Parts: sequence; C-alpha cells; structure tokens
Amino acid sequence: VDFLKRLGCGVVVVQNCSISNPGHYVNVARRVWEWLQVERRYDDYYAENVVGGEKSGVGSNSSGRGTSSSSSQRRTPPKLIQAAFMNQFENLANVQSHYFTTGPEIHSQLNGNVDAFVMSAGTGGTLVGTGGYLKEKWWRDHHHYCHNNAAATQLLRGDDDVSSRDNNEHDTTATTSSLLSTTPPRIVLVDPPGSSLFNKVKFGVAYASQQSERKLRRHRYDTLAEGIGLDRITANFGLGCDDIVWSNNNNNDDDVTDGGGKGSFGNRISKLINNETVATTQPNNDQRQSTFSNSQSSKIIDDAISVTDQQAVHMAHFLLRHEGLFVGSSTAMNVVGALVAASEMPRGSNVVTVVCDGGQRHTGRFWNRDFVVEEWGLVWPGDDDGDVVGDDGESAKRKFLKLLGIDFERIQC
Repeated sequence: VDFLKRLGCGVVVVQNCSISNPGHYVNVARRVWEWLQVERRYDDYYAENVVGGEKSGVGSNSSGRGTSSSSSQRRTPPKLIQAAFMNQFENLANVQSHYFTTGPEIHSQLNGNVDAFVMSAGTGGTLVGTGGYLKEKWWRDHHHYCHNNAAATQLLRGDDDVSSRDNNEHDTTATTSSLLSTTPPRIVLVDPPGSSLFNKVKFGVAYASQQSERKLRRHRYDTLAEGIGLDRITANFGLGCDDIVWSNNNNNDDDVTDGGGKGSFGNRISKLINNETVATTQPNNDQRQSTFSNSQSSKIIDDAISVTDQQAVHMAHFLLRHEGLFVGSSTAMNVVGALVAASEMPRGSNVVTVVCDGGQRHTGRFWNRDFVVEEWGLVWPGDDDGDVVGDDGESAKRKFLKLLGIDFERIQC
C-alpha cells in the first residue's frame, strides 16, 4: 500500500468481508468505476462550455465594463481521474489470456510432456486457462498421432501385447517413446483452509466447514495465505468445473490456439466473451468409453489438494534456505501441492506448478514471526522442529517431507 501511494496512486483500504457485503473490495472498485463513468459524461461539456467559453468570451463585472480574458486568467481542465474495472474474477478474458499464453509456454518448454499441472486459484484464470489448453492440446495431438499409428492406438487402449501379435515387426519401442503420455494431464487445484473450492472439485458442493452457522464470522479470515481460495464460484473458476467436449474435428490439428474447432475450449471461451450461444451437446456413453472417438468429455479440473498454513510456512522457509527463493504464501502452497501430487504419480512424471508471488509482499503476515506464532499459533521453522527445514542431505529431505506429511519413497518424479 505504501509503495502504491508513493507512486501517486489513490488507495482505498477496505475490510476483509464477503462478496455479498457492499464493502467488499470488488464491490467498492465497481462503484468507484461506475461513478467515474457517470462523471465522465460531463467532461466534454465542461471543456467546451466552461473552459472554452472563458477562453473566447468576454465577461462583464459589476460595473458593466468588459473584461478581456488573458492567458493568465484562462482555466485549464482539471486532470480527471480515469479508471478501468478489470473485474478479474468474472471477466473471461482472464482465463482466455492463459489459454493463449501460459498454456502454450508450458507445453513448449516441456515438449508436450506434461503429466500434471498443479496450483492454487484466486480468480481461477491461470489454473483453468492453462489446464484447458494442456488438456485440449493433448486430445488433439493424440487423436492426430493415433489415427496415423495403429500400434499406438492399441497401446493407449491398454493392449500390452501389441508386439507379440505384430506380424509386420512394427517398432513398438519407437511408438512408445513417441507417445508423451497415455493419459491427459491431470489438472489439480491446491486450496488453503476456509476455501470452498476444494469441496466444489471433490464433491460438487462449494462449502467449507468454516462456513457453518456456528462458526461463521461476519468478517472472517481463515488462512494465512493471501490472494487464493474463495467461498464462491467465479465465472473463470466455474469453467473448470463444467464438462468440456474435447472435439477433434478441427481441420487445423496442429494449432490449438487458433480457437477453432467445434466444441473446442478456446472457441467456447470466445463465444462466452461475445455472448454467443455455446453448444451443450455431450458425447454419448460409447464416445466416452472410446479412447479415440471424435469427441471426448471431461472437466478441466480433475482433483483438489488441501494444504495447511503450517505446511506452507515450512515450505517457504525451505525454499529460502535451500533454493534461495523468497516466496509468498501462494507459491509455498503451490509447491506443497505439487509434491503431494508427485507422490501419487508414476516414476518419471512431469509435475508443473507456478511460482507466482514474492515474499516481499508478505512481510506483514506470512513472513512476520510474531504474527505467525502469536496470532495464528503456528510453528516458526527452526524454533521447535529441530531445524529440519534448514538441514541438508537426503535424510534431511526425508525428515522434511515427513514434516509435511508426504512419503519420501513415493516422490518418484
């Protein structure tokens, strides 16, 4: 806040509260923007009739004598405040931007070999946009590949005895190595305490125990993490919970980011942004069971992992001591979630997460020892854990993962 003020920004500080409260920061921002939009209607009138009139007109004083306006007397229009309301939670340009940028970047850097994308959600734009791209690209690539390779089709359908029945001595080794993954990438949400998103993904109900009538506080704050976790489903996050038809009918199979193809996720976003009708036709049961039908249907977000504040604190200190990364609470939770996801995946899997915030923005809470210990009752690494976070070596890593509740033997990625 101080940094923004020093840059000359006007900062409105509001209390933490529910989106239903008029004092919620989104609602306040919307009101400020709407007020400025109304006031701007008078800009032209003011400039033309008030300022312009003073520049060219001649006024009269009480004595009736004309007074010519001079350059020193001319008024200039005030510097009017201008504002743009991003509405980042509901504006689907958010998820679209990650579909066109972050998703392709990750896919390119790993040559398409992405087995899981794991991260938390604030607006949900990064998780859903990136996850949607990675899944859609997988379906397009594998549909194209397997239609040109019968052996690969058999492998992906679970036929392990391809080579023994291949009378033409097809090179199944090459076929297998050419396949990046036999299943679409898993898209996994990482959620902090008090957020409803975990249960939405797991059970289809946006609810957290902290929302129970006996426990609910008017201005509640249930996690040390800032900027992630919600008690409502936004337009961006909601897309990740809908069934999406992964159509393979696009003529340009090599480029998902053209937004083309009937039923493609990119095309769906564009239509929603333009308020066009989106087809809701879903594949039938035969299509759902067939690995290579022209259409497949699934949700973008496959699973959710709940991470505690204590796990995030331990991870942040570990990354600082061992990797030299001074991260914020969201990043710490993302990395914990990635490790949990990795422990549940086969050897050699590529698990991707996002380092999305720096610790310099979290010195008041997350990196404030007194606040963490006295206000939240958590352990500050190095105080009571035998400095497990700061130890080196494989045995220390085992202890650290145990501290996080993760089985070291299962981290094979």
